[in-house]
This record gives sequence, C-alpha cells and structure tokens, in this order.
Amino acid sequence: MHLPIGSLVLLGVLELLNAFTRWKDATQNSRVILGFVCVTALISAFCGLMLEKAGGYEPQLLKWHRAAGLGLVGVSVITLLFRHLQWRCTYRICLAVALLLLVIAGHSGGSITHGREFLTQYAPALVPSFLRESRPGHTIVEAACPLMERPVFTGIIEPILQERCVSCHGAEKHKGELRLDTLNGLLRGGQDGPVVKAGHATDSPLVQSILSPLDADGHMPPEDHPQPTAEEISLIEWWINGGAPAAAKVVDLRPTPEVQRLFQIVSRRHEPPR
Repeated sequence: MHLPIGSLVLLGVLELLNAFTRWKDATQNSRVILGFVCVTALISAFCGLMLEKAGGYEPQLLKWHRAAGLGLVGVSVITLLFRHLQWRCTYRICLAVALLLLVIAGHSGGSITHGREFLTQYAPALVPSFLRESRPGHTIVEAACPLMERPVFTGIIEPILQERCVSCHGAEKHKGELRLDTLNGLLRGGQDGPVVKAGHATDSPLVQSILSPLDADGHMPPEDHPQPTAEEISLIEWWINGGAPAAAKVVDLRPTPEVQRLFQIVSRRHEPPR
C-alpha cells in the first residue's frame, strides 16, 4: 500500500526540483518510477477490493476510498502514457491529478482504519480546538462534574473504549459487525454474539479478549495498537460486574476506595484538551 504512495510523492518532488537548473536532470528516471507506481497501485487496489469483502466498513468512507484508489490506478497509467509521448504539459497536469487522488485515497483510508479524527486525536494542546473532533459521550460538563456524580459509562467507560477500541469497532469500521462506539452497540455485540455479560466480567468476551496473551489470535486491541492500562481494565470489569448500567452515576455503584482511586487516575488521563 505504501509503495505507490512513496513513489508518487517522490516523483512529485523530483518534478518540482526539475524546475531549477541545478536539478534539471532530476526526472530522467520518471518513466521507471511511474511504471513502478502503476504496478504497485494496481496490486494495492486489488488487495483493497479483496479486503472490502470482509465487510465492517463505513459505506460513505469506503465509497470515497474505492473511487479515489481506482481512479489513481487509471490516472497513473494515463500519466505514464503522456510521459512516454513526452507531452510535458499534459503529463504534469495528470501527475497533479494523481497526487490529488492520492491525498483523497490516503485520507479516507486512514479514516477507515483509525477513525475520522486520526490526524488530530493525539495532537498537542496548541492545535486549535475547532480542528479537533469531539468524542461522543465525553463532554467538558461531564469532566467538570464531581467524580462521584459523574455518569459511569459516558464519563469513564466510553472514553476508554473510544481511545482503545473504536478505531476497529466504530462507525467507520466495525470488525466482526461489532461496534463499541455506542452503548447499544456494545450491549448488542457482534457476529459472534454478545461481548458483555452484565454482572459477570470474567465471562464477558470483551474482557477475555483484553486479558488474553498479547500474541494470541483473539487478543484485542491488536498487538500493534495502544493497549488499555491495568486501571482501565479494572474499571471496565468493575462496571460490568456492577450490571453494566447505562445511566448510573459513580455513587450509585458504591465504589470502594480502591475503585475511586482508579477513577481518579483514569479520569485525569481522559480529560478533553482545553
């Protein structure tokens, strides 16, 4: 997937350098690079179409990604043809279109894989707030509430799931037909059935998959994704053992001093940027 991206960006950079006398021969291998782009883009598109059949992707994002990816393959071939014919002006226009399609395909692909906010999710606080996408269920009002009055699910559990699970089980991408971006989706489960058994955390597939060995087939989140902390896992188990209530406040579940301490740790970590 990254081979056509890197090669096409390299070609664009070389074309810019070619505008300067010092690097007038920078594009002498452009036909070879373009040929490589065409082959790797075609392979990437084929693999993408196969992966699409697995399902679990947000239709609108998938539509844009598919259209831009297939368009990129076609425009790359046309660009190579004009480069071979040495129609320099038309070639450069086609190259610019290919780079634009690359941006669209890359951004939509990143959104499918990591969520729509993947560019700003871990951005520093100096990034303007209007560039950030707020996370559902975790508002400044809730974060400002006294800990004992905070809703357990939307104030603590949901932000954990948003950060650790939703990139694979959200609105844009829902592997195994499982969505963890809403309480209804969490309680409904996926194609293999419910993942939460209220009152029984150890019997809940959600907890079992988190606690399984990191290299196990069923471990979630995947090994190359950020893993939930021990405190976060303990709070998820505590919430499930308490009946997995939808609207209960912390005080309603009578947390022990140890659970309150865990809430303090996790709530500080998940406070929205100001």
